Parts: sequence; C-alpha cells; structure tokens
Amino acid sequence: GLAAPGTNIYSTIPNNQYASFNGTSMATPYVAGLVGLMKSIKPDLTTDQAYDILDKSGIKTKDARKTGRLIQPYEAVKMLMEGD
Repeated sequence: GLAAPGTNIYSTIPNNQYASFNGTSMATPYVAGLVGLMKSIKPDLTTDQAYDILDKSGIKTKDARKTGRLIQPYEAVKMLMEGD
C-alpha cells in the first residue's frame, strides 16, 4: 500500500467555511490528485507504473509495514520526468 496525509486536513464545508477532518477520505484525494497530475504528464502511464513510481519515490513511515510508503509528490513527478 501507500500512505498519504490524512490527519487534520482542512476541507470545505457548507456556508463558505472550512473544518479539519481525519481519515482515509482525507488522504485519498492526495493520491488521486498526484496520479492525475502524473497522467497529465504521461497519458499512457499504467496503474502498475504509477504505483511503482509512488512506491519508489515515497519515504518510509514509522509503521511502513502497515501503511506503505508515504507519497512524495515532487519526487514522484521528478522520477516520472526522468523516465522519459
């Protein structure tokens, strides 16, 4: 697996306000957004290739065996660009 920030993430709420939330629902958009950016750079990027880049460019967490590596967007895009 992969890990992304998911604690104390600000999000919009009704009436033009923001609130802080935790959990997978807050972390998932980080990964989806990064993969979307990667696909915009390299449209033929496969799921396996994207996962491989995110895994290799990620950093270990305190509990990496359970969480996977923490995504590093800059490093992932850099690795993607170097692959061309």
